[in-house]
Amino acid sequence: MDLWMLLGLGGAISSLVFGWDRGFGALSQQLMGETNADSAPTDPQSEELPSEGPQYLDSLIDFGGTSGDDEVYVTAVDERADDWEYDERTDLEHLLTGEDQMAWFYSGEDHSDPEAGHNTGADCEDILYIDTGAGNDLIEVWGHAATEVVTGTGADTVKVCADAGYTVVHVEDDDTAILCDDWTGYVIGTGSASVYGGDGVDVIRMTGDSTGSNVQAGGGDDDLITGGGGILNGNEGSDTLVANGDNAILRGGTGDDTITSHGANTVIGGEGDDTLVLGHGFVSRTYSGDDGGFDSYTRIDDVALGGNGAADTVHGDAGADIISYIDGGDVVTGGGGVDTFTAIADDEASVITDFHPGKETLTLYETGGTMITHGSGTLTGELDQSELDALMQGDESYHLDGRISVDYDQDANETTIRIDGDAAVVLQNTSWVTVGYTNGGDDTVYGLDGAPLAEGLRANVLVSVHPNVTQISQLFG
Repeated sequence: MDLWMLLGLGGAISSLVFGWDRGFGALSQQLMGETNADSAPTDPQSEELPSEGPQYLDSLIDFGGTSGDDEVYVTAVDERADDWEYDERTDLEHLLTGEDQMAWFYSGEDHSDPEAGHNTGADCEDILYIDTGAGNDLIEVWGHAATEVVTGTGADTVKVCADAGYTVVHVEDDDTAILCDDWTGYVIGTGSASVYGGDGVDVIRMTGDSTGSNVQAGGGDDDLITGGGGILNGNEGSDTLVANGDNAILRGGTGDDTITSHGANTVIGGEGDDTLVLGHGFVSRTYSGDDGGFDSYTRIDDVALGGNGAADTVHGDAGADIISYIDGGDVVTGGGGVDTFTAIADDEASVITDFHPGKETLTLYETGGTMITHGSGTLTGELDQSELDALMQGDESYHLDGRISVDYDQDANETTIRIDGDAAVVLQNTSWVTVGYTNGGDDTVYGLDGAPLAEGLRANVLVSVHPNVTQISQLFG
């Protein structure tokens, strides 16, 4: 692995000897003011350097930094003397002024300078651990098998460079992580950190309150997650973006992205055929029984709908988007392309700003039916299909006959779909829709007059009842 040294020099270092056994002429010129050194001086205090042959940097003599936050980079060698060490510590305390830091890392060993308060690197079973400590640090990771970088206080910058192995980066407030194109690993961030991805597959997770964070993925198919707040930009590639909190801005960019919002967030799909999910479903999967009972029941739907209970702002942009779990207070713009919407009736109406009847479809779910939660029940005798239907779908809330109405406001040019008189969805800039509905357990589509829709007539808006079944643990018979 190449070794990078960062010297933030706010003062002077005198006779700092590193004992490296291959040279760097350009850096020798910069640090020593001499050229063409072919060996280290035998006297560390000597300023006489040979003028021909291979160039070595074995000592640093009376280098004067500035009063600012200086940075000097030294690329280390693949080989070194086994007994390398500081020859003297004279004036080393000057490294502690201002934002000065010095770090050195070799694969395969533990190097630190706790006396000077500098960064440490420790290698354990081919994993290099780097803790930046205090100050504004710059860490570059090159070519090690596996590396973990943990930033400390200050505004740190971590660069994961070409040929780096599997790398885990932890960043916090004011830190910046910059990722190369071909890296593997993931970034864990919190607070107002910034992360810039490359063209590879980036996995970036912002935890906790990430207000002020800025995540810019590169060109790969990236996975971006935020715990709350901040900006996630998928940019190029077919990305997966998830917001588990509130006040985040999620932009898919180009590609066919999947964006999930579990809080009150702004979701922008961008170009491509995106899937935008507002909330989540919960699954009923567990069925078991003794002899004489049953192990599955086909009439129980796999997913019971549930929105996120927060007001999202959603922009599908270009492409044929699938926008799901729209619920109370959400404002959704499908954008260009033929979009598919799924909404859930809630206490507050959701809004779709650009619904196109005849091309796009909206499925509106009214939740209803008997709630069956975790637990067990006992069945005696035999239970036939009709009795099972009655058990699961006997509640009248599964039926929508006479419960749906449609209002059109000519002045506002918007259509409101109501269930039991309550506004469920407002379709802005829409003057005409065909609304149909289905009852629980019945696939027949009815018009608002209660008669089945005529053959060939398709409902732009389909209202249905989705059962609130969560899970059945056991049924004994």
